[in-house]
Amino acid sequence: MADEHMTLAFELAALRRTRDPQAVVADARRWARHVGLLSATPEAAHAFSATHLIRRDFQLRPTTSSFRELSSRVETERHVLVGTASNRPAYLPSQRWEYLRLEAAATAAGWELENPKTTRRERWSAWLSGLLRVQE
Repeated sequence: MADEHMTLAFELAALRRTRDPQAVVADARRWARHVGLLSATPEAAHAFSATHLIRRDFQLRPTTSSFRELSSRVETERHVLVGTASNRPAYLPSQRWEYLRLEAAATAAGWELENPKTTRRERWSAWLSGLLRVQE
């Protein structure tokens, strides 16, 4: 998946399904020029980014016009949305935008996905470990 001429957008729902969202975004920054977040609710995206210490270059709403506007402002060879839907979302423009399911992206990049049976305590413990790792 390495391509420094890529714009990568994550659905908020997709990042929530990863075991360590901050590590996923940090990894994506190593090979993508621009990394952003897609959310219908800006407040939820801001809260999630703050909680997980995620820096994003842009934030989009799930509308065709948002994606078209971003691809006209940001010149990269590839624009990719990583999401949770089984099929390409209807709002994603067919021109210039690719869709990649989270599971495929995680397999290719080596990202760990959250086990739905993981307890809340285990999630907080993993988050705290990641936070402490950043401060070292």
